[in-house]
Amino acid sequence: MNRLYKTIAPSVIDDEMLEEAVKKQGPSGRAGQIAQLEGIDFKDVHNLQLDYRNILKIDNLWRFKSLTKLQLDNNVIEKIEGLKTLINLVWLDLSFNNIEMIEGMDELVKLEDLSLYSNRITNLENMNSLVNLQIFSIGKNHISKLETIIYLRRFKRLRTVNLAGNPICEDERYSMYIPAFLPNLMYLDFRLIDKTTKEMALEMHRSAVANLVYQEDVTFKKHERIRLQEEELALHKLFGELQHITDSEHLETMIKNFRAEIDQLWSKLMNLEMQLVDQLELFVDKDTVINTVNASHDLHLLKIDNQEDKMVTRANGWAADTIDKLHTDEINRNRKRVLEINIYLSHWRDELDFLELQETT
Repeated sequence: MNRLYKTIAPSVIDDEMLEEAVKKQGPSGRAGQIAQLEGIDFKDVHNLQLDYRNILKIDNLWRFKSLTKLQLDNNVIEKIEGLKTLINLVWLDLSFNNIEMIEGMDELVKLEDLSLYSNRITNLENMNSLVNLQIFSIGKNHISKLETIIYLRRFKRLRTVNLAGNPICEDERYSMYIPAFLPNLMYLDFRLIDKTTKEMALEMHRSAVANLVYQEDVTFKKHERIRLQEEELALHKLFGELQHITDSEHLETMIKNFRAEIDQLWSKLMNLEMQLVDQLELFVDKDTVINTVNASHDLHLLKIDNQEDKMVTRANGWAADTIDKLHTDEINRNRKRVLEINIYLSHWRDELDFLELQETT
């Protein structure tokens, strides 16, 4: 059931509401009096509090160019929209609304703290651009499938997640599933995830997580190849244009820009490679996995008979061999990839050097 607005007419975010909110939150004392008299330019406002106003639709915020903190909780908002211009937003609270779908945040690349607590959301989606997300509250929604949280693996800076109050919390696998598939998390449902829990969770889901990492690696490489092809086509096109420029000053400028493009491409490719290395780091560490197996073994030592001891010993040996192979393969792959990137970009630098040489002669 929708909150409030079935019995109370919903409010509109108009100039009057915004001016009242800005003045209320403005500076106190003499500075505040001057601001009230002269008016406050919306583009200079950093914090905006619009909670408990029975707002149905997010609108009319395009003038808040410098906004870093936006509070829209406890309204009757049904759709995330009207945020495209708020590119400097770091903190966003949309809790206690009627939102059914995560959307409309593609431009919020600086966002670090997002609360969607107590809404009607059933799926985690459309958040790919939130690369700086660190704190995410999605508790008390309608998320029912544990596998849904795998989507959050893409957020490498994510450290705190609140899922309490969702149907998935009733799943008996919940407490071990989340730490296993989100190994970088520090807090889950406002509780610290201790080292022992992380080790037990990883051991319990080791095979599934390793398979997921492999699939992510395949997908990553596929997308990387596509990006590389697009970048290469763009470079070929630009280089072709350079060869037909007769104005020496224009050519010099274009060559300079082309070198900058090459340097950016090198940086981008190396960053992608480092992301992949970081992603696989946890699973190529033999000591981590072996210690995890041993930790789980110690916890159940009293229940293990001689036959189970042999099985654990074999499992340890298999894990050690498997991780050694993964480690060796990853080192070789990384070295080969770095060499390919450097050779590829060196080719373009050599082409530019040759073009400059021709231009001077």
